Amino acid sequence: DEAFVLQVALARRRYADTQLPAVARRPVADGLLDAFDAKLPFTLTEGQEKVSKEIFDDLATEHPMHRLLQGEVGSGKTMVALRAMLTV
Repeated sequence: DEAFVLQVALARRRYADTQLPAVARRPVADGLLDAFDAKLPFTLTEGQEKVSKEIFDDLATEHPMHRLLQGEVGSGKTMVALRAMLTV
């Protein structure tokens, strides 16, 4: 019963968060992100590209984003987070 009550409370909180106002942050062509990517000495993995696009899509909405980026040590989490920051 406790787990169900907790899940309902979390679902309500997630819904309430979608009603909060936020400024949509859409990526800018030829912005900092493009300059940063051009200077990288390596190419991003398919997973890094995929998750970056998901984050960019979330940032482009008009409600707050709540996301946990997780992965193995050395999997590029910091790179993905930095790329997200450069779009804002």
